[in-house]
Amino acid sequence: MSRAMPLYLMIKPPPCQRAALLRCVSTYGLDASYRSEKYHSTLLRLGESQAWSPSMLDQLCQLLRTVDAEPCAVAFDRLDGNLLRGRKGLLGLRDFQRRLVRQVDRLGFPIPAYSFSPHLSLAYGAPPDRRAIIEPIGWLVTEFLLIRSIHGVGHEQLGNWPLRRRQLELPLW
Repeated sequence: MSRAMPLYLMIKPPPCQRAALLRCVSTYGLDASYRSEKYHSTLLRLGESQAWSPSMLDQLCQLLRTVDAEPCAVAFDRLDGNLLRGRKGLLGLRDFQRRLVRQVDRLGFPIPAYSFSPHLSLAYGAPPDRRAIIEPIGWLVTEFLLIRSIHGVGHEQLGNWPLRRRQLELPLW
């Protein structure tokens, strides 16, 4: 039996936010065995990596290089089992995710249905029946990643692409 190795497009929190996420895990008694470098928010599931030939993956990476999107802010302020969710401030991420779906659809490769619900995974396994409002944990998303998730092992990064500001920010004074 082969190991599950799905492909995902995702964002990950920067290292400076991982300490806040680890405090959340500790405060609410979540499974601390899930390493902080695996914390992520899935944008799109692309199916099992075994279904993607090397040429298909190359085409995908070439397409992802052409994604033209600006950085967007994310903030998660609710604990829901093993996940963090946000009540507001995720509109930019939703817009970006829809843009990625349209881009990937251009390839014409079969992509599994995926219902995007912005969240950040803090642990796997059976989630505790725990819900809480937390101090918001957020960051400016400046890149997105193509990840092969190897079940039981970890994340293999296959590519990353920056989000760039298209307009110059001017001071307001």
